[in-house]
Amino acid sequence: MQITESLFVAYCHCAYKGFLKSKGEVGEVVDYEAIQTEADARFREAAIERLLRSHAESQVSREPSSLRFAVKEGARLILGARVETQGVALRCDLLERLVDRDDDRQSVYVPVKFSHRNKLSREDSLLAAFYGIILAEALGQPVPFVKVVHGLDFSVSKIKLVGPTGTTRLVKEARQSLDRLRKQVESNSPPLLILNSHCPSCEFRDRCHAEAVNRDDLSLMRGMSEKELLAQRKRGINTVTQFAWGAMPKRGDFDSTIKSLPGTTCDKRVEDPRSAFNFAGKIHLPTTVTGESSVSENLAPDTLEN
Repeated sequence: MQITESLFVAYCHCAYKGFLKSKGEVGEVVDYEAIQTEADARFREAAIERLLRSHAESQVSREPSSLRFAVKEGARLILGARVETQGVALRCDLLERLVDRDDDRQSVYVPVKFSHRNKLSREDSLLAAFYGIILAEALGQPVPFVKVVHGLDFSVSKIKLVGPTGTTRLVKEARQSLDRLRKQVESNSPPLLILNSHCPSCEFRDRCHAEAVNRDDLSLMRGMSEKELLAQRKRGINTVTQFAWGAMPKRGDFDSTIKSLPGTTCDKRVEDPRSAFNFAGKIHLPTTVTGESSVSENLAPDTLEN
């Protein structure tokens, strides 16, 4: 199976979702995801139309049969070009030719991506880097950055792919994700299921949640980060029940906690400090204003008021 934009984005959101998509599984698309997809499509169409107004038709190449031929012709804008290399198939919405200021003969094509969001997400940046990596491999020349048009004002942000010391951290992260995705596509073993913040808008949310509940999966504890989840799994804690038992304080820890509470005492004759009753049937209460401990005689547990 070839890696596409939708598959890469799915993997960036969740490795388990990427696995399901790579195996041809189809879930129930939620309204939120459908609205976001439609908003992106409308914004992309409006942004491209806005950009075409400032270019003559002779400078535009539309859906060329060969990307290399369109690049050789020197088109200023290339619309709908297909890029296929090393098991990846992409359709570039727009490629823009930029000319070197110092040398007019030197030029480079950069991908232009679109997002209706005012603030770019992590997935937007990774996707932009992904396009830059694939285009560089297809053309055999470096891509210095990727343009992203976004927001109500059609702002333009440059996602740098090359820095003073070489490739940027974002490019390294995108390459790492791509390499892992390639291995996952070739494998039949599913990755670790981890519920995350993307689940409410995911098409597989009901399926994954039911599976997590059936396994009593630790990721049901939504307040725990993925890093902490993986650390707990390395310790052999994979379920909520295992975590609950492991989180119970030891006897010594509980004793020290009780003794450190202000205004309380602990009778040495009490074998279990979690029980306030000792052998004499006495219960120790917090100290009074005078500093003396108040002791009630011959109280039975069922006589205590809540």
